[in-house]
Amino acid sequence: MRRSWILHPFLLSVFPVASLLARNVSQIPTSEAARSAFACLAVAAVVLLVSRVALKDWHAAAALASLALLLFFSYGHIYNEIEGQVLAGLTVGRHRFLAGLWAFLLLAGAAWIWRSRGTLHRWTGPLNLIAAALLILPLATLLLAAAPDQRARRTSATAAVTPQSTPGQDLPDIYFIVLDGYARQDILESVHGLDNLRFVEGLAARGFTVPERSRSNYPNTALSLATALNLDYLPAILPDLDPQSRDLSPLQQAIVDSRARRLAEDLGYQIVAFASGYRPSEWTDADVYLQPDAQGAAARGMSAPLTPFEGMLLESTAARLLLEANALLPASVRLGLDAPYQAHRARIDYALDGLGQIAARPEPTFTFAHLIIPHPPFVFGPDGQPLAHSTAYTLGDTPFDGSRQEYSRRYTDQIVYLNARLLTALDQIQSHSSIPPIILILSDHGSGATPLPGPTPPVNYIEERFANFTALSLPGCAPAPLPPHLSPVNTLRLVFSSCFGQDYPLLEDRSYLSSYVHPYDLRDVTDQLGD
Repeated sequence: MRRSWILHPFLLSVFPVASLLARNVSQIPTSEAARSAFACLAVAAVVLLVSRVALKDWHAAAALASLALLLFFSYGHIYNEIEGQVLAGLTVGRHRFLAGLWAFLLLAGAAWIWRSRGTLHRWTGPLNLIAAALLILPLATLLLAAAPDQRARRTSATAAVTPQSTPGQDLPDIYFIVLDGYARQDILESVHGLDNLRFVEGLAARGFTVPERSRSNYPNTALSLATALNLDYLPAILPDLDPQSRDLSPLQQAIVDSRARRLAEDLGYQIVAFASGYRPSEWTDADVYLQPDAQGAAARGMSAPLTPFEGMLLESTAARLLLEANALLPASVRLGLDAPYQAHRARIDYALDGLGQIAARPEPTFTFAHLIIPHPPFVFGPDGQPLAHSTAYTLGDTPFDGSRQEYSRRYTDQIVYLNARLLTALDQIQSHSSIPPIILILSDHGSGATPLPGPTPPVNYIEERFANFTALSLPGCAPAPLPPHLSPVNTLRLVFSSCFGQDYPLLEDRSYLSSYVHPYDLRDVTDQLGD
């Protein structure tokens, strides 16, 4: 009788890695998942061997191993769905209930497998097919993402650029600084209880103009950056995008190989970029790419800290039980879990320190700095002190584990710290520049507190999310007055038109809503934002 190869425990062990990578392929390098895949395969092998010792039968051991792996890797996903849920007056969305249920399912399954162990060889082939079928979709997604995407060819990439100034001649440095998720002054006060007037006045004293009703074009970072850096809306930048597509790789290409960057290069600028930790905004091919040593790992004395991908994977499994009880974990494990947060802190501090040093370069520079602050994860207190974390590292807004009040407190603490550091950096930039520099400070979108639990918010999601912050210093070439609703699509249009004689008339400031699941399925919500 022909026996089937035992493959399903190993296929099931790599499915969570492939699935998580496929959902985040445009933001996470494929290579970052390799260590996770090897670890999961090793775990599958150990579980299979232990089961074989207990059951004395390879096929029964494989069935038990697959059951254990399925329960382990599904735990975090199920817990996310039921967390805090109440049934008949009892809060069932707690670890004590789900962990107990999972333990019962494992024991009941093991008992059935023990009784049936003589016949389970017949299940091995079908289980292999089922496990292989599960891998088809994520692997297909990864293969498509790895293939060249012709849709990423932008009409603007071939547009001729005619500089109005001689390359390299007495050009002012340009700083394009993106503060991720920084809310407008009125929203900071009404939603988060922070009066940010002192910071705005500090900017004004340094020659900045702050439009009072600025608003973002999109609620998503990649969409907003692509539009700002290409001086146009998405339909003009990427006309062939499928509204149902989830692939962010065309946006990444549009951000890295943007019209603004090409214009600056043709004018004679050297491109300088800081590491962001967000793959779509990483200009690693810039003339000067700046990042902290090993993303801060060397300072921690760790040769192989957990990556953000590994943290997300762990949180989706039963290891979440340990993550949320991290005070009980060995110090080395806690340090590994906190490593991505420390690297995040290191990138932000490094950029804030480094911005003030760019002016010392002899050549004219176009500097791009995307700082993921005050957006979560919250890693700074108001004086810059590090914060402890009980969950795996993520750049998302919605995974925040707390109330709206807690979000606002941590969010505004980061703004207080950022404001002080940024004003210092601006003083250094302006004092060290031989020619008054052009400085653009804007946020890609507003804050994200509204969906969180808490009292009825003073504004709705759209009003909060699209209320971005903008501040411009255009010495000698600023048009007066600036449009009160100035949006990211028009910031660099102002610069290249007013300061360099390019023909970029301002577009109508419009705002479009889409979901993270379908980022290109856009709906115009401009009329819902008021005056």
